[in-house]
Amino acid sequence: GGGVYLGSTIEYILDFIEDVGYHPGIGSHDPCFEKHNKDAAIHKFLYAGGKILCFLAGPPHEIGFLQPSQPQGRTGMGGFGGTCAEIGKRFGNTNHNVTMSHESNEKHLDNDDDIEAGGVHNNNTPKMNRNGKTGTANIEEGSGSSSKTNKNHKTRMNDEMNFQATTAFKNVDEYYQHLGIQCAYDAFSIEIFGLIDESSSSRDDISGLFIGIPYLRLLSDRSGGSGPLLITLSNRRKCTNNNNDANEEKLLVREVISRCTLTRPTAFGALLRIRLSPSLSINMDREEHVVIDRNSKIKQNTRLFNYYCSSGMYGSVSPSSSDPELFFMGSCDVSTTLSFELKITSNSNSIDDYVFVDGRGGDMQLTPCVQTCFAYTSIVYRDGDWRTVRRLRVCTTKLNLTDITESITSSLDLEALAVNRFHILYASSLRGGIRNVRPIAQNWLLNVLLSTYKSADEQYKVMQKYGYNGGHVVESFYPSDRLLNVSGGQLSNKEKLLAQGHSQLQMLPLLIFSLIQCDALRPRRDSFEPSIDSRSAASANMGNMSPSSISRCISPRLELWISGLGNKGPSFDSVGTSMDDIRFAVIDQVGLHEKTEEAPDASTPRPLLLLDSPRQVLIYDCYEFCRLQSGIKDEDVPMDLKISAKMAKQSYRVPPLVKSSAGSKDIQLADADSHLKDALIEDSRLSETNQTYKEWLNLLAEVLFSEISKKE
Repeated sequence: GGGVYLGSTIEYILDFIEDVGYHPGIGSHDPCFEKHNKDAAIHKFLYAGGKILCFLAGPPHEIGFLQPSQPQGRTGMGGFGGTCAEIGKRFGNTNHNVTMSHESNEKHLDNDDDIEAGGVHNNNTPKMNRNGKTGTANIEEGSGSSSKTNKNHKTRMNDEMNFQATTAFKNVDEYYQHLGIQCAYDAFSIEIFGLIDESSSSRDDISGLFIGIPYLRLLSDRSGGSGPLLITLSNRRKCTNNNNDANEEKLLVREVISRCTLTRPTAFGALLRIRLSPSLSINMDREEHVVIDRNSKIKQNTRLFNYYCSSGMYGSVSPSSSDPELFFMGSCDVSTTLSFELKITSNSNSIDDYVFVDGRGGDMQLTPCVQTCFAYTSIVYRDGDWRTVRRLRVCTTKLNLTDITESITSSLDLEALAVNRFHILYASSLRGGIRNVRPIAQNWLLNVLLSTYKSADEQYKVMQKYGYNGGHVVESFYPSDRLLNVSGGQLSNKEKLLAQGHSQLQMLPLLIFSLIQCDALRPRRDSFEPSIDSRSAASANMGNMSPSSISRCISPRLELWISGLGNKGPSFDSVGTSMDDIRFAVIDQVGLHEKTEEAPDASTPRPLLLLDSPRQVLIYDCYEFCRLQSGIKDEDVPMDLKISAKMAKQSYRVPPLVKSSAGSKDIQLADADSHLKDALIEDSRLSETNQTYKEWLNLLAEVLFSEISKKE
């Protein structure tokens, strides 16, 4: 078997809580509560909810010591900030003159063993023993069928006094899925921490121990947890002054504090009801959400893919077994983000404008809307004491309807789109393999750009016929910056094809490229060799991020500040994520100085870069970009820059470390360079095609031009 009986331990806790207490929300989704438990509740204590923090030094007993046949990979950041790469090794060699080595690209293929990436272990899930008890996790072929769940799953000791979980589950993923739902039902969420002992192997050893995060995350995902995390702990006797180890300790402490219920406002036993207009419903057809290559030789996975989406809802949430519009969570906070797609269900395949209302005189005009009813328990300080209160929040959002593509794209929220696209792409990786992600994302982007171009052509025809103020021409529409056959614009043909003349869509290609290159979705290459556990932890943490956080996770925000001269804000609030963009911005602001050995004058403007991401907040001294000497003092660093860095840190659920290579210099220059290198998305190369961002855009433009030329 494996280590601790994690499932049995959690069951014991839940059984004890159910015997002695109850939470206010249980009657809301348990129809039997009033009948069977009303009298018993008088003798039980009332609790709001809670969190169960699990620290694992190895795989739990239910999983056992399951080892892939090929090397596991490296832990890296272990999922913190949605990343799993080692610092400075996220993109490997970004030299534009380097050609990809076929040998290095084929080494440790993700599809060979990655449980979450379409590998052969997808259907070789750790099995329970035939007698229904948890035991040694064996790799054996399974049909993938699930048996009936045992609602009253109890634990007991066998004759040898060994804890065994009596369950009706054949596969451990099904077992953890059901147990996570039970935790959410009892207003508890599960937080998983994997503690990796680095002393047992060297940093270069990538064999690694498989803890089973792809399965364990089901406990967190269904109960309302924040996502598993891996922490590498060095040997204290050999690494007493290890700076990286100290940083990892700080990250662990911050993660634990952020997940504690007493350190941040938390809602327990949350119930979410989604009410929709009669013509709409939540899209629960998972097959419609993803597109896979049916001709692929990869063995397609259905198990983890089916568990990833809960009745059409993406995120840390559990579905109701009886009501398709009801969901519940053990706990949640202001950072919790859920995502779902709508589906038109009317026979006409359109939104009905009128609906029959009995007793109101027949058909009534209906405004399409989405209404969310959110009930939760919170702990408040009132009248000198802490009290448990139940609250209800109702929000109704009107849906604006249009059949004009231009109107849809003009109201696009890219940060919200990043959340939706991540879940869709990650589900695709579970269904058909991680190397299925890039073609899917690329084809989706091409379809959007092509539709946008056609929409611009239609808008131009309307404007020619009715004038700019006639018809349905949207604001800020400039045909010369959108169409190839209209002269007078400031953009090249390539930029027009890539929707650079569309104010809301001009960043869409970079967003999709950044998603393809994020740690959770990028195939292994060169120095990027994450373990299965680490990649799964990164994807789980990304899936729980708010829209603003996930957008900075996939493409960090860069600001250019200039010291001195009384600057009260950044000179550039959005610098491109490439080395050339940074260099041009720096030279544009401070010029290019002559090399000298003399210390710079205090009044000399100094370029400083603020890097903002959930992985690291960094103040970077850009003196080398303009040939200045190092030596800026801490008092010369703008106070507003320090405040901005602090605010960036506080904007995340888990505050990242704030480092500075300027002034006090609490980070080595080499480490600062590594963090900056990891943030330069546009300089990175695709794992499979070896293309940079610019080269990839050229390919897209060629495909679009060819398609448009055929139509004309």
